[in-house]
Amino acid sequence: MQKRHDDILNSRIEQAVMYGVSKIEDWELRLWYGLHRIGKATYRDLNDRFERMAEADHQEGAILNCYRTHTGDVHLIHSDGLKKMAELAGDA
Repeated sequence: MQKRHDDILNSRIEQAVMYGVSKIEDWELRLWYGLHRIGKATYRDLNDRFERMAEADHQEGAILNCYRTHTGDVHLIHSDGLKKMAELAGDA
C-alpha cells in the first residue's frame, strides 16, 4: 500500500473512532490494497487498525462493524460513537 493511501485509510478509520461512522468506497479499497476482490484479510486489517486507534483514544474494547453496500462501498460503524434516535429525543 502506498504511503498516501495508508494515510487516507487511517484517516477514515480515525473518523469512525471519533465520530462513529465513516465510508470507504469500493474502488478505494481495491486500489489501496491492490486487489480485484476484497477478502477476509482486508477486513481483518481494517479491524486491527481500528482497535489500535480506539485503544490509543482510551476506548478499549471498542467494536467496529463493517457494512458493505450493494455498490461495494464499506461503511465503518463504531456503535459506541453513535446515539440512537430515542436517546436524542429524550425517550431513552
